[in-house]
Amino acid sequence: MWRFRGTILMAVGVFWFLMGIGNVIAMPWGDAGDRGMQTILGIGLMTNGLFFVLPGIVVAGIGASMHNKAKRQHARDAASTARADAETPEARLRRLDLLRSTGAITDAEHQAQRAEIVQSL
Repeated sequence: MWRFRGTILMAVGVFWFLMGIGNVIAMPWGDAGDRGMQTILGIGLMTNGLFFVLPGIVVAGIGASMHNKAKRQHARDAASTARADAETPEARLRRLDLLRSTGAITDAEHQAQRAEIVQSL
């Protein structure tokens, strides 16, 4: 889910950034010799930079970070699942007994998991 959200944030950030760049390109660059026009252009550049370009870069970066983090977590989960599937039933039962003896799981959870392991044989 986070991977999908990261992708959306990246897209929004890039769109936001491109919107700011488009605003800068579409600005009325005509006769900048007039002092008032120079002021308006300067304010327009600062406004586009502060409200579009920089936030777009930040949002795209946050989205990329979320996407990459979710990708790494998915890889870790897949490796963990593969490792659990590769365990022998005896090892799984020993680990289950250890979890019950340390109090990490209840007796009911222990019995349910044990039945599931035995049934998979």
